This record gives sequence, structure tokens and C-alpha cells, in this order.
Amino acid sequence: MSFFKSFLRNPQAVGAFFPTGASYSHLACKQVDWDTVSNIAELGAGDGAVTQYIVHYLKPHQKLFVFETDEHLLASLKSKINQENVRSEERRV
Repeated sequence: MSFFKSFLRNPQAVGAFFPTGASYSHLACKQVDWDTVSNIAELGAGDGAVTQYIVHYLKPHQKLFVFETDEHLLASLKSKINQENVRSEERRV
């Protein structure tokens, strides 16, 4: 299921028409001091647009906790990212 279809199905939960772009994702990740981080939480990960960039910077000892409320987007994210130090869960607020 596409990001846009998830938005149409539940716009209050998804909150955007399209996933975050590569330029913003890269810029956001460059702002983090990766040498001082041990745990990271990504809330509303969507289909993993930003997650892919976080994983690129993530060191083996660091943990990434990814949360998404849409089961279809979470399934898409899990199919793209499968690392031991990345945990993804569906959570309702």
C-alpha cells in the first residue's frame, strides 16, 4: 500500500501526502552528533524515508527504535530495513 493511500485512509494518523524527501532526511541526519548518541527514537516513521538515512549513520552499538501507527507503512518499512540494532513497532497513541 502506498504512502498516499495510507494518508487517504486515515489522514489524521498519517498527516502527510507523501514521505519525507531525501534532501530533508539527509539534512536532518547531518545535524546529529552521532558520536554521542546511544539510543534514537523515530516517531511516525512512515515507510522509512528518514529511517533509511538514520540507519546509514547508525553504529553497531547504537539502537534505533522506530514507531509507526499505520500497519501498512510499518510493513513497508520492515521490508526495507532489517538490522539487529533497529526495532520497529506499531503503536497507537
